[in-house]
Order: sequence, then C-alpha cells, then structure tokens
Amino acid sequence: MKGMFEVIPPQRRANKETIAASVNKIKEAVKGLKSVNFLNVPEVAEENFAGMPLYKHVDNCEFASLLQKGTGIEGIANKVTPYIHSENEFKAWLKHSISVCNIHNFVFVGGSDNRRKYPGPPVIRANEITSKIKGVNFGNIFIQSRPDEVTRLIAKTESGTSFFTSQLVFEPGGFETVIEAYASACTERGMNPAVFYVSLAPASSQYDLEFFRWLGVNVPADVENSLKKSNEVVSTSIDIATNIFLEIKDFLKERGIKVDVSWNVESISNANLNAACDLVRALNSSL
Repeated sequence: MKGMFEVIPPQRRANKETIAASVNKIKEAVKGLKSVNFLNVPEVAEENFAGMPLYKHVDNCEFASLLQKGTGIEGIANKVTPYIHSENEFKAWLKHSISVCNIHNFVFVGGSDNRRKYPGPPVIRANEITSKIKGVNFGNIFIQSRPDEVTRLIAKTESGTSFFTSQLVFEPGGFETVIEAYASACTERGMNPAVFYVSLAPASSQYDLEFFRWLGVNVPADVENSLKKSNEVVSTSIDIATNIFLEIKDFLKERGIKVDVSWNVESISNANLNAACDLVRALNSSL
C-alpha cells in the first residue's frame, strides 16, 4: 500500500542554502521508503481578524517542486484557494504551478472561517476550474468532526476531486462513521467514491499534544494519558497511530465498504521527521 508523506516547508526567511539543506534532509530521510508515492507540502498561513493571511514559510509549490526534483517522488502542493485575490489569479497560479513548477498534484483548502466572505474561489469552484485541465490530480480536506461533512464530501466529489486527506486522526470512530455514510451516498448516486488518506502523526513531547489541540484535533483522554505516562513517547505514539489505521481498515472490510483508504503521515516539524519515517515503516510492517 502506498501513501503520502507530509513535510513542512522551511521558514520564509530561509536562504537558498537553508532550503537546499532542508530538501537534502528530507531526501535522506525518505530514502528507502518505497511505499511513499507523494510528498505532501501544506501551505502554512495564519489569518488575522480581517481574514488576511500571513505566510510564514517559503512558497510550498516551489518547495514541492524542489522535493520532486531531489527525490523523484511526486509532490503535492496544498493551496488555500479563498485567500487568492480573484478567480483569474487562481487560474494564473495554477498555470504557473503546472508549467513552471511542474507540479500536477494539488490539495485545495478552504478558509478558516466559513462565515467570512473571502476574495478567492471557494474549494468547489477551484475544483471545477481544475477539473478541466488534463493530467492534473487534485483533492480536498476531510474534517471528520465537522457537521454535515458527508454533504460536503459528496459536493466536492461531484465537482471532480479524486481524493481527500483527513484532519489528524487519534480515534477511528468519527472517521469510520463518516466514511460509511459517504460510501452509502455514493452508491445511491451511482458515483465512484474518492480515495481517502488517513492523516497520522507521531508525537515526541508534550508540546506536540498541545500543538495538535491548537490545530483543533480531538485527542481522546486515554490517548493523551498513554502518551503522558509513557517513557517512550515516540514509539507509543507510533503504536497508537498504526493501530488506528488497522482498525479503520478492518472496519471497512467487515462492513464491506468499497472505499480505498491509505495513509498520510505528517512529520509536523523537522524534529519529528525521523519519527514520521519510523511510522511509515511500522505501517508497512503491519499490512
């Protein structure tokens, strides 16, 4: 089974030497991880009170392009499409990403506040525009705890998305419930379901748990207690993530749910890069 490996681009102030060193570090880390068929690079931005983004890292599309060249693994560039100033600007960005950066895989992401009117195209409109371009593979984000998520997933699938990457998963129940309902809705519509990538991440410290919660991720009390009490936090978190993925796969098999599910392992930070690689190896060994 092949999956995604998600890495954070360097800080925006990084010089060429620092960026090149980051590419080389990732290249060495993923060497031999044959099950990784995509390097997934998020767009890191913080939004102020007016909905204006602050980009704190180097351009993720350009970094994905460097990774693609350096590793031979296809890059995926995430893009928060509502932050773009107009639909025409989105089209120009897409053209540049494909023709100059040689990136043909994307994840389109919505703004952080669904009550706010952003200037750029919403995700479904970005999907519709991109679906007209041959040779491009694109997906969207799946938030299993969001109300009425199945309706959102169906609309995005109808607009052309071929895959979804989930929010970080630390308990399988919410993921399983939504996937089952989505599969049923696809069957009713005679529609082929998209592929789902379960996002998993290792933890190496208490700070990681705080960061997960800041991201809005649900970390159940039993999982948090297990990590806090463990003398080997990294290995414990890898075991937890692996078991979650296996439980989801078993659930789909037992229920006869015909949705392809793979994994998206997130390194979260450079400090956890090697731990994330160990998680990939653990997932490979368990399947």
